[in-house]
Amino acid sequence: MSAIHHFDEEQFYARQRERMTGKIDSIALPGVAGRKDGAVIFERLTRATNATLHEYAYRQTPWASEVLITPDTSLPAGTSSVDEYSVKDIDAPGDGFQSEDAPMPKVDIGLDPENVRLHSVPVAYELTMGEVEKWALQGFGDGLPNRKAAAAARYWHRKVDAAIRSGVTGKFRGVLNYQGSLQLIAGTATGTTASWSTATPDQIVDSWSAVRQAIDDAGDDLSPNTCVMPTSLRSRLKMQRSIGSDKTVEMWLRENFPEIDLWVWDRNMNTAGLSGDACMLLYDRSPETLWFHMPMRMQPLPEFVKHTLIEQGFRTWLSGPFCARPRSIARLSGI
Repeated sequence: MSAIHHFDEEQFYARQRERMTGKIDSIALPGVAGRKDGAVIFERLTRATNATLHEYAYRQTPWASEVLITPDTSLPAGTSSVDEYSVKDIDAPGDGFQSEDAPMPKVDIGLDPENVRLHSVPVAYELTMGEVEKWALQGFGDGLPNRKAAAAARYWHRKVDAAIRSGVTGKFRGVLNYQGSLQLIAGTATGTTASWSTATPDQIVDSWSAVRQAIDDAGDDLSPNTCVMPTSLRSRLKMQRSIGSDKTVEMWLRENFPEIDLWVWDRNMNTAGLSGDACMLLYDRSPETLWFHMPMRMQPLPEFVKHTLIEQGFRTWLSGPFCARPRSIARLSGI
């Protein structure tokens, strides 16, 4: 999992200490003479939480976890820091942090001399003054940072996963609906009207093979190496190919299409078809063929303090995905 990109960590925490000085009462720690500066303790907590935030990877979000696609984390030519083109000096979350329609910078994505707008994905976790004090009094354990980090990371993964998979309305398309990709419907593209939920094993094999053939016929000389399947049809692919056979449909597919080296079950594919139905996806995930741009992943923003509540926000910039050979992507809906 990629870490924070192009981010001056020490500078951020130095400024945080300045902002938080006087906002958090000093805390008397067990066995320590005097009281400890509350701003220093808050910094220790946010450092622990923010570091833990980047350690999480969820199987339920294979796109965001970089299993199904590779990110390009480079910066535009001549730009040394993402801060040079991201929103600066945000005083409070309401100044842009909570809005996905904040001003979007532009970045060279390396396909042609063209610029593509980046999309802002916000995420935050909340702390109370009481939680900070209790955490310190209990010996700075891992429990509180882990809980806060896990909650924020789950939200971030779901948002980024959906953006890469299905796109963001008005900003960019996802892999599933990428412009120029093959959009097939089981009943017309594969010569059978039976959905996989009621089809025989042979009909499923024929349907799958027809999609694979459609990619070959596209003439891009690219073979898919990745197959993403809906979890709703997992039991159907576990059926025996025929009576007395010792192979399931899934086993047969794996043996007969060895060029596909990654098979992933994704519950989001259960409703990702053209009509909101189940679908499958075949494509080439090689980074030179398919990628997305993410020059900044979860950069901490200035915290927002309201009475006894502290909100620590983050911003991620991403765009894409981008595919050098769009017809190497095939989605089969209506299965």
